[in-house]
Amino acid sequence: MKTHKLFLVVLASIFFIGCERDHEPIITDDVIDNIANQNDDQPSASIEQRAIQPVILGKQKENPYSVQNMQIALDSLRAYANAVGDDELHSNAGIHTKSLNALTIGATDLYVRFLPQDSAGYDMLTQDSTLELFSYPLDYEIVQAGDYYLDPSLPDSTYTWLYAVVKPGYQPPQGVAYEVLSNLFLIENSEGYTEEVITETEESAQTKSTGSSPKGVIDNNLRRALVATSFVLTGNGGELRKDESSAPGNPLMKRQVTTCKRSCILWGRVCWTSCNTRYYPEGYIRVNTPSGNVGLKGVKVRTSRWFYYITMRTDASGYYSSSSSYYDDILIGNSANYDIFFDGANGSNSWTFSKTLFGALCFWTSSYGAGSHSPNGHSMTFYTNSDYWGRAVLHNAIYDYITYARADGISLPPNSLDIASKESDKLTSSAPLLNHHFDYSYFTASMIATICAGPLGVWLSVFGWLASPDLILRYNKTLNSYNEITAIAWHELTHASQLQRMKSENGKSWASGYWSTIVYQEAKNELTKETPYASKGGDDWQAIALAEGWANYRQWDLARRYLRWNTLTYRDWSVSTTTPEIHYSITNANHFPYYFAGMFNRLRQIGCSSANIEKSLCAYSVTGFRDNLIAKHPNLRTQINTIVSEYE
Repeated sequence: MKTHKLFLVVLASIFFIGCERDHEPIITDDVIDNIANQNDDQPSASIEQRAIQPVILGKQKENPYSVQNMQIALDSLRAYANAVGDDELHSNAGIHTKSLNALTIGATDLYVRFLPQDSAGYDMLTQDSTLELFSYPLDYEIVQAGDYYLDPSLPDSTYTWLYAVVKPGYQPPQGVAYEVLSNLFLIENSEGYTEEVITETEESAQTKSTGSSPKGVIDNNLRRALVATSFVLTGNGGELRKDESSAPGNPLMKRQVTTCKRSCILWGRVCWTSCNTRYYPEGYIRVNTPSGNVGLKGVKVRTSRWFYYITMRTDASGYYSSSSSYYDDILIGNSANYDIFFDGANGSNSWTFSKTLFGALCFWTSSYGAGSHSPNGHSMTFYTNSDYWGRAVLHNAIYDYITYARADGISLPPNSLDIASKESDKLTSSAPLLNHHFDYSYFTASMIATICAGPLGVWLSVFGWLASPDLILRYNKTLNSYNEITAIAWHELTHASQLQRMKSENGKSWASGYWSTIVYQEAKNELTKETPYASKGGDDWQAIALAEGWANYRQWDLARRYLRWNTLTYRDWSVSTTTPEIHYSITNANHFPYYFAGMFNRLRQIGCSSANIEKSLCAYSVTGFRDNLIAKHPNLRTQINTIVSEYE
């Protein structure tokens, strides 16, 4: 019985270190009018209010970029050139027969897919900076843009196929299923491509000096003709741009339209419009807050079409832009697919929101399918009606916390935090941080479970460990909860910073032992005493009091400074300026360990820095903390002794 109870405690510790604590969207008529009256050639915008939904695919399309179909397109162009002659070919498409005859089709890239078997394999793929992974196949019609896709042939699998474009010779990770779906000829990646238009004289000179496949033989005119021909022959001609109009240039856009030209070859069967322009997608991703719409900071934005894509990241104002173009009219047609990924970055610090099981076990990166929009860029705002509003609020809370931590001189959270988030009426949270310390209690319980429960124990142990999150955060979809959702996230991030500080001060082994003690004890308290903190005098009460008191203080202080909101009274700071030492009573047992926030506030008031307080928390006892802090502020010895002694 004790063995089973121990394992339950450790599984419960995934949800700890634990902490507990309607408004309609503001959409004005002018916002709706601006969106409704957009020109297709201008950046688009949308109000995001939908629920989470799957990607729904239509029929598979014939791949116009496959080596086989590109060869068919080239052969068709050669036959047309032989029939009409070089002069008409050049007049209609701006290319010469010599260029066609010199061109050789071969695989420049591979269209592949991977199937990870577990989170270890998934992590290997997602951490490979050379891969841009798609959760759905790239050669299918998208009937509905969505946030996740599970292959119907894998109904019982935790993971689904992941699709990507790689170079020939790519070696997949061991233990991950891998298939090559198609050999691709992406002209821009071929050795013979140049963006310049080549004259017949230049072609002759290159051919004489380099042989049958001269470098620079594929210019923009040939590229457009070859791609357009392949699109038409594979039944994808409807994706080519047909509009010949030249929209006026927008001084706020990086993309400037000059003139558009309509070209037709193969006796009018293949036609396309080219505007001698390149696209530089840009826009704003925002989230609605009580103070208005603010930028969604540090998220990844991806635009894509077929096997072409570009990734960008929003800045502190929610603005994203492409530093270089990646396709023109012939490649993009009139639209591109947009996806938002909640894997954030602020400087060198990063984090990922994961899709979860049971709201706590992390599997694959959380993303939002924004749909098909203008290739110039797309702006969007998440409102409370959207299932992603709360996640956007939490994302900004993390980004801002890292900025504030730098300013206050405290440790940044561990890099690559894995975060589980879920909508819930009860805004509970926890910071198990299992990916960033070695939990000795979990290891011990796992060994016992393996012995007692056999294969099931092994599965539960491995499954729980590999999929465990660092932070578990909750949110609801009410604007009035914005401050509370944000402040609770700051509380848990303070725990993450504390663990990182302990690792830098005393090493990972010491920090792991300390954090394992707190996580295990709070989980045990929750199961046996129905509260994670128990009471003063209980097992490990001093370590719990220091960690929770510091997190509650930082939560209160950051909300006071940056939200102008009091976490103690749930009221605006303008009408409630209560401090922790006043709000909580040391003599009230029900206020443990919250009243320790008052101790930290008093220490800050006498001049102890946040950085030195955080460093001094490398202690299992209140007196150990006191001694560490005195060593860093010897001139404040008497005052520190007086304050801390009240809490011993």
